[in-house]
Amino acid sequence: MGMGDVSNKKFVIIVTMSLWNEPHRGRHHYASLLSEKHKVLWINRQLLWEEKGPAKMGLERVSENLTVLHTGRSVLPTWLDRKLDLNNRLNLRTLRRHLPSLGDPDILWIYDYKALPFIRLFKGRATALYFSNDYFGKYAYNQYECKLAANVDYVFATAPKLLERLQNLNPNCMFLPHGFWPPITPASFEKKERPSLVGYVGTLRNVIDTTFLWKILSESDMQLILAGPIIECSEDKQAEFSELFQHERVKYLGNLERIEMERVISDLDICLLPYIRSFKTQHNFVIKYFEYLAMGKPMVATDYFDWPEPYDAFVSIDHGHQNLGQFLNAVYSEWDADHFSYALKLAQDCTWQQRVQQISHTIGIAL
Repeated sequence: MGMGDVSNKKFVIIVTMSLWNEPHRGRHHYASLLSEKHKVLWINRQLLWEEKGPAKMGLERVSENLTVLHTGRSVLPTWLDRKLDLNNRLNLRTLRRHLPSLGDPDILWIYDYKALPFIRLFKGRATALYFSNDYFGKYAYNQYECKLAANVDYVFATAPKLLERLQNLNPNCMFLPHGFWPPITPASFEKKERPSLVGYVGTLRNVIDTTFLWKILSESDMQLILAGPIIECSEDKQAEFSELFQHERVKYLGNLERIEMERVISDLDICLLPYIRSFKTQHNFVIKYFEYLAMGKPMVATDYFDWPEPYDAFVSIDHGHQNLGQFLNAVYSEWDADHFSYALKLAQDCTWQQRVQQISHTIGIAL
């Protein structure tokens, strides 16, 4: 019997362009949570530049119910494979070799916009879900994503602008933001006379607006705390971060474990969402928002994103029209115990477990 035939467990295959061993994102969190009750297979392809030596091949057991299928090294770089799709065909070939021992999946949990061949392979045998988390460009949308969205059973979009692009392609399309893991240490409300610590705790990438961070330093006397891995960065961006770290009021804490991240967020007076406004970031509802929300923290963001209700009530947007130090002080002065309580109340409905329950209710399959 295959993995999908064991008791009431479902067999979920996750098709994504992400690597299992990269910093964990929404797709990783869903995989981990689903594997608590169900069998999960994550299809993994090693990138050309990831590491030298032999590429991993075959099945690797991560936990009792979570397995990674390593399909070797990427043959083509992403920018070229976007048009030729060779890497995904090799992924599919490797999966088919292992299917006799795995059995058919109950659910195809898809993030890769080029996954239509996987849907065709299991047509009528699995419920196909497409999770739209990012904007991949017009070419990807026109050549792949439209066809994919029209051929899956359900589409879940993590941001309103992603929903706008896809809702006319599939009648079962809904807005479903990311989630968060409940804090290990419960949040507590504390209020100082004025804020002194502001910061960003998350991945440091090309989309971080360092100009905004420099403006905080120049227009206030607050200390700026930064923490998280530096990945997906150009050399120029890495140089920008290095220069920023040299400032006497900047403290970079590096990559942190989850409990350490919570401690740092708890210590901050104001949490930042400092992203560059671009067409791509306008489609990106970041997980970081929910991690801040769960700790009951006021948030200040650049104007990169149009926050939908009710999430907009907890984010103050800097439009660059006033002194940033004065703006941060004003945001902090308005944050009180009631705002804190409202934030935690909303957060209760936004955990990864709650998101899985929403998906389960939508597709009619017990998860």
